[in-house]
Amino acid sequence: MRVAWAGLAAGLVGCTARPTDISIDLDLSHPHIIPHTFAFTANQCQQTRTFDVHPSFGPITVHAVEFDGPDAFGFRGYSGHRVLRDLDDHVTAEVWFPVGGCTPGDIHRGDLLVWYEQGDAVLSAGKSRPSDDLEVADVRVTGTCVEDWEALGCEGPDLTTSSRRMAFVPAACGEAWTQPLFVANNGNEVLDLEFTVARGADLFTAIAPMDALESGGFGVVDVSFEPACVDDVVSPARGLMVIESNDPVDPQVAVQLYGG
Repeated sequence: MRVAWAGLAAGLVGCTARPTDISIDLDLSHPHIIPHTFAFTANQCQQTRTFDVHPSFGPITVHAVEFDGPDAFGFRGYSGHRVLRDLDDHVTAEVWFPVGGCTPGDIHRGDLLVWYEQGDAVLSAGKSRPSDDLEVADVRVTGTCVEDWEALGCEGPDLTTSSRRMAFVPAACGEAWTQPLFVANNGNEVLDLEFTVARGADLFTAIAPMDALESGGFGVVDVSFEPACVDDVVSPARGLMVIESNDPVDPQVAVQLYGG
């Protein structure tokens, strides 16, 4: 089981899976990178992960996407000056692991670095990265070498979600707030899915248009919170959504829900 999303994808050499891009945008005028962390678990079966950088509610200018880590990782990044204005705009990078073999027990660590400016930046002559007040967002990437890859899901479906925690802050009593939860299948077989709000079903709802995903497929689940109020004040609430699937590694995934 691997948790995602700026975009989710895992391509397996010898264990084919088609890349998938999904995203969720939360922070104003900052890049949103999915997955925000990622852990490879591999032996000789090399995996590739696609990271997509999206804007949040405001535009950003991405100047570079780089990787700082050991040679056990491969990387394809971005260099330029790309303005991302809306949710459909994105910059993509790829990280793959392992490179040059994998010794059981070894753990490798690296960081995906996104150099950016808030807003639609107009570059002046001589502007460079990483100086000139550029900001950086990073994603921690780890790679662990194991002896028995097949038991950890090289074959079969692989459920990936954009978040394990969702927070809702409605504007006022009587107003519902809906957020998307992105779900992807990074495995090489069909992923069967079932979504249940196991706690807080009187306040939280989940509408999923799919009950299965093909290899490399993704979908969006609309999760909503309609608060209870006391004297016109929103009452804090907690809920739990459970995703059950035929993922051989993690067949049951819990998503914590917070409201108020």
